Amino acid sequence: MSKIEFDTSKIVIDTREKTPYPFEGAIKTALLIGDYSITGLEDEIAIERKQVEEMFFVCGQQRKRFLDELSRSEFLKYFAIVIEGNMDDIIKKQHFSKGVTPRAVMRSLLTWSVQYGAHVFFCGSRENGMATTLCLLEKYLKICEKKT
Repeated sequence: MSKIEFDTSKIVIDTREKTPYPFEGAIKTALLIGDYSITGLEDEIAIERKQVEEMFFVCGQQRKRFLDELSRSEFLKYFAIVIEGNMDDIIKKQHFSKGVTPRAVMRSLLTWSVQYGAHVFFCGSRENGMATTLCLLEKYLKICEKKT
């Protein structure tokens, strides 16, 4: 990905995010939806970061909690799930959570994309997930600024 020029002090990181991306100057606060947003636009945009292993939990043990979050995301203008892995990482997963199969994870992601309008990004790595998150936040803010 190309270098992005964006004031990262405008980024909001949820306080419950266990391994947040190290955006310099970002503000940490409790977000109602997602792990990342933009100051003043928290009710418009949210990005949820997930590792591959976490996807098996949100499709199994934590499904109700995540579906509640997806329901709340319908009120946003933009919601994305950034996955720090690729599709093959899910499909080829050997050890999965409490009977949640790779097929079930993929079907859930596709359903959530259609049902809730969640944009799903397979980023391949944590580094690419961070770059994708930064780019999405930057592009959203640029588009908002053009409209005003």
